[in-house]
Amino acid sequence: EMASPVYDIVVPTNDDDNAMMVTPGVGGSSNVPSKIPEVPLWTSQPALQELVKLQLEQWKRSNAKSEEGGPVDLVHVEAVVKAALVSYSEATQPKAMKLYPQVRALALDLLRSVTKEGEDELAFELAIQYHHFRGLCQISVDHEKKMDAATYSLDPLFGKITEVDIETGFSFAQYVLQWHTDNGLYGHAINYGRHASNDLKVLMEKDERLQKYQWIPAIRQQYYGQATESCLQFSDKTNLSNHHWSLSMAKLANKLVVKKDEKRTRAIENKLDLVDAQQLLLGDSQEKVAESEVMLPEALINLALTKLDGEQGQENRVSLGMVALVVCASMEDQKIALQYAATIWAECFRLDDSLWNTWTQHEDTITKESFYEDTVFGRLLEDCRRTRDEIKNTDVIYGLHIESSVLDKLGVSQASKIEISRLLRSVTAEDDAIQGQSIVVARME
Repeated sequence: EMASPVYDIVVPTNDDDNAMMVTPGVGGSSNVPSKIPEVPLWTSQPALQELVKLQLEQWKRSNAKSEEGGPVDLVHVEAVVKAALVSYSEATQPKAMKLYPQVRALALDLLRSVTKEGEDELAFELAIQYHHFRGLCQISVDHEKKMDAATYSLDPLFGKITEVDIETGFSFAQYVLQWHTDNGLYGHAINYGRHASNDLKVLMEKDERLQKYQWIPAIRQQYYGQATESCLQFSDKTNLSNHHWSLSMAKLANKLVVKKDEKRTRAIENKLDLVDAQQLLLGDSQEKVAESEVMLPEALINLALTKLDGEQGQENRVSLGMVALVVCASMEDQKIALQYAATIWAECFRLDDSLWNTWTQHEDTITKESFYEDTVFGRLLEDCRRTRDEIKNTDVIYGLHIESSVLDKLGVSQASKIEISRLLRSVTAEDDAIQGQSIVVARME
């Protein structure tokens, strides 16, 4: 029976870096020729390819320890790693070709584990040579905060590596963007997107994790309108602080748009007003307010009315009333906004019931001075008129257009409505031409 030949692996020399040859080893059969043609090991000897793979796996299991327990010589590890990479990368047999991605990852991961921490030059070079994109990304990230970060930067590789990843079919740019996204490094992905704007655009549109950051490359490309819309569309409704930040960025981007969209500008300002209102109404610690969910306008108004009813100081009541009216002014639906505004004015009226009862019984005792100084209604109206230019929707300010709605919400008799209307008209008219009968009286005639 013919004995199996034993082969020695010859480490490539500097003169012939890519040539690993098979030579008869000690203990070989006499039937094996003393001289054989020098042929690439990986082309003619699949069994020895498997041997190299098994050696790598054994080193991985033992943490690169020899049988004696000491560390394996780094030179030997590097030699086997290079042999494995050359062998499997140039393999033509289906089995070896299929195993190549696995062997490549195994070899380069092992190499990094046995070299001194931070000395990844060879691993990085081999990852470039054999297009191990995952390895390149990981090494670059591991060194990004070190002095040698520039050595392991991926930026110079964009445009140079034209091969695709054999496992995913991704180009180098596509792989880098996807890998950093999958590892939660969204900023890295967006930053590398400078080199592949179209690939980044496609990824950001389909990947929900990146969608809210679409404004960043839009700003970079000076698409300020798109950046504004992105900030508005993907603002975080679960966190008030993040929501505020998104709106602020939308406002800044919108200022850079050449052709202004007034409707969008108003919408941004209204949303910012709502954030300010929520911060004022919650009144908790800054951290607690920042982490709260964004409240709807209706919820903010109801909160303001609840606080208004329980507040004792007139100054604070007027402030709460103003906040509630600002929220009304920020609502998109004008009809609903006016309904809530009427509710707010009616609630402010009720806060001074005793005064109004006195004045309706003794009409001659009411004066404009006492109205504007002694009632929440009057002081709020005065503040609204003084800051009219700052209120987005002046229709929420009390006037003839909402008088009847306010009176209806008071829930009083028709006769009382007439008396109250007359009193209000007498003290709220802004010029002498608007005097006399109330709307209620006019409707009755």
